[in-house]
Order: sequence, then C-alpha cells, then structure tokens
Amino acid sequence: MVDNTAAPQSYDLALTTGRSLFWLTPHRGVTLSDDAIAWTSDGKPERRPLADIAGVHVECAWVARQGMTDLCAIQFSDGIKLTASNLRWGTRAADSGQTELLRAFADDLHRRLARAGKPGIGNDAGSAAPSATFTAGFSPVRYWLLVGTAATFSLIALTASVVGFIVTGKAQVLFPLLPLALLLWPVVKTAGKNAPRRYEPGSPPDELMQ
Repeated sequence: MVDNTAAPQSYDLALTTGRSLFWLTPHRGVTLSDDAIAWTSDGKPERRPLADIAGVHVECAWVARQGMTDLCAIQFSDGIKLTASNLRWGTRAADSGQTELLRAFADDLHRRLARAGKPGIGNDAGSAAPSATFTAGFSPVRYWLLVGTAATFSLIALTASVVGFIVTGKAQVLFPLLPLALLLWPVVKTAGKNAPRRYEPGSPPDELMQ
C-alpha cells in the first residue's frame, strides 16, 4: 500500500490575522501537515484542520519602498483570515529569500489541499479542497480601475505627444513617452499577473510568486 502522506513542514514567514500590519504583527512561522495548519498568535499556539479552510487567495503587487509584495491569504470557515507575505520579518521590504519561502509554502499548501480532495485520501466528506474557493489576482473593481487608469494616462500622453510633434515638427516632444513607458510598465505587468480568476488547487498560478 502506497503512503501518500507528507511529513509536517514549517515555514518561517511573517504572518498576519485580520488587518494588522506585517511588520508590526507578533505572528511568525507556520506549520503544515496533511490534516492541519498551525501557527503562533501573540505567543499562543493556534491550530486549524485543513477541512476548515473555506478559501485561499493569492496575489502580488508592486509597492513603493517594499518591492514586489506577494500574499497568500487563507480564509477559514469561522471568518478568521491568515495571510502570509514575502516581507522580511520586522521590516517593510520584500525579500527574495522570503519570496522563495512563501512560494514553497503556497505550493505545499495547495498540494496538501489537492491531495485531501482526491478519492481514497483523507475524509472526502470533510476534505478541504472540494468545499474551498481558490482565487487569484485583484478584485474585479480594483483590476479594471488599474487597467482603466493606465490606459487613460497612456492615451492622453500619446495624444499630446503626437499632436505636439505634428504642430512643432520636433522629435523632442516625443521623448517624454520613454519615461512614461518605464513608469507604466510595472503597472501593466502587475495588472497582467493579477487578472481576477479562479483556479484549482492542483494548478496554482505560479506567475504570482516569482
């Protein structure tokens, strides 16, 4: 008989529950097993069955002075929300090492949830995967507001530059388009990665944590 269980794995990530800030929260470190997720909150151990997970949400966003900030949020059926980030513990900056750790955590979480929902593994009637909602990216309102704002600025700048070139005949009036393109590129890239969508736990959106 094949043993499909995986050993518990711990991840030294900065965590938050509710609306507290990552760099101020005392929550740090999370452990995954095939039937539960555990962390420490204000010095007190917390443990929830994976079957209590109502949803998982992943997204990334470029934040000034923080870099590319990745989030993996876990919503439990009782309303508690646990969010892990790639921010370095005790700072406001994203960290490449923490990004890799967060990706490993998210991959592990999705693998365990996908395995919990397969026939013959765990308790199908109470497994987390079939009853959980897996979403990625920004909310539709936030996404289209970002896309619309970027498109509007681009259209205004392009129109003004072309009109200026036609009127003056000087190529210099087109030069501001370059810094504008450099400014808008992170916005376009972030929007592209964060198109709102649903996914299956067996196929998480890897592009959100790179």
